Amino acid sequence: MKSKFLIIALVSAVALIGLSACSDNSAVNESAATESGGVNETKVALDVAAVGEEAVVVAPALATQICGTESTPTAPTENYGFVEGEERIVVDNGYKRKATMWMRCALGQKWDSQNKTCTGEPKLFAWHEVHQLAAKYNEEEFGGLGQWRVPFLPELMTLRETNCSNPAMNIEVFAGAPAVFFWSSMPAVDDLTKSEFSKDEAYGTDFVSGGFRREKISKLGAVRLMHDGAEGAAWQSPFVNKEP
Repeated sequence: MKSKFLIIALVSAVALIGLSACSDNSAVNESAATESGGVNETKVALDVAAVGEEAVVVAPALATQICGTESTPTAPTENYGFVEGEERIVVDNGYKRKATMWMRCALGQKWDSQNKTCTGEPKLFAWHEVHQLAAKYNEEEFGGLGQWRVPFLPELMTLRETNCSNPAMNIEVFAGAPAVFFWSSMPAVDDLTKSEFSKDEAYGTDFVSGGFRREKISKLGAVRLMHDGAEGAAWQSPFVNKEP
């Protein structure tokens, strides 16, 4: 019961984050993305490459970012730093719990140290697949660290640059960031009053516009892993990387 109330509290926090971060520019972009379903599927074809017996779906090619000039940046470059000697990890010093760390590239992309950007396109996963993705990186201790995980929705939304779209991210820090839908680790809530969770839908963030929404768990989305840093998790819940 306690864990259910924690999830509900997170959902409420997400709603507040969404309201406080909205601007006229992002609202227009979010509306347009909602009408088109995020990525315009009539213009973008997904490539499917066979790998062994499994099919790996990769996201559409990167698009041109559009940023407004009237609003103050919500994810300014000065909020971020990097692990010494490890360009693949971003340290978020602007978040409520300092030194939260993020993989600079979405899963499936690779960091190009010469050109200082993520290359390739991210792999896309159904929601039920994302809970096992961190295990590989924890086993090999990516960047010298274990305990990588899929972020909660409020954590994922801290990466949004609401003054920009396509992608709605700081691409100076997250160079090569794709404008696609990213999964969080949180199942959708069907009824707040009854603490009921959806078995068919989960939350994610659309980095085309920066808006968050619930989607069918069969939808394919990208994943960016995070690490809690030295100060520990900002959001405590047993639902991290666990299915409902």
